[in-house]
Amino acid sequence: VRMTVRTAFLRHEEAIERVRALELSVRQAEENYRIMQNRYLEQLAILTDLLDADRLRLESQLRLTTARTEVIYTYYELQKVCGRL
Repeated sequence: VRMTVRTAFLRHEEAIERVRALELSVRQAEENYRIMQNRYLEQLAILTDLLDADRLRLESQLRLTTARTEVIYTYYELQKVCGRL
């Protein structure tokens, strides 16, 4: 039982760390998109460059949302293993 609780706890901690890392990734993707948008408006980049930056931004946001969902899931798994559910 202790090992199961420990494993569930570690999975939850890993999920939280993944969210923190992905939050940074989203900020970087948003900054990249902002830069590409400015370059596009100044006619220094083509539309496909802007669309690629937008796609990367959306993908990073989706990964973050998925990771946040995993945090919730692992939290309830931990609660279940601890007998609180």
